Amino acid sequence: MIQMKEVLPFFAVTEDTQVVEGVCKDAEDDKFLSCALSANASFLVTGDEDLRSLTRFKSVRILSPADFLKKFD
Repeated sequence: MIQMKEVLPFFAVTEDTQVVEGVCKDAEDDKFLSCALSANASFLVTGDEDLRSLTRFKSVRILSPADFLKKFD
């Protein structure tokens, strides 16, 4: 099992420089896409089904936690 101290070096605080609106079925979820794009993230890992139904937004792949962890097997 992955420990929190093992993943902390991979986190960064970012400022939203890209605004996403009207993309997600749930408008409250657009902020997560904004954050991912602003951070130049490769992946958005989420349990939210509305976000995962997109599978990709621009350069960001949207995965469940289980699918993301499979990348490390």
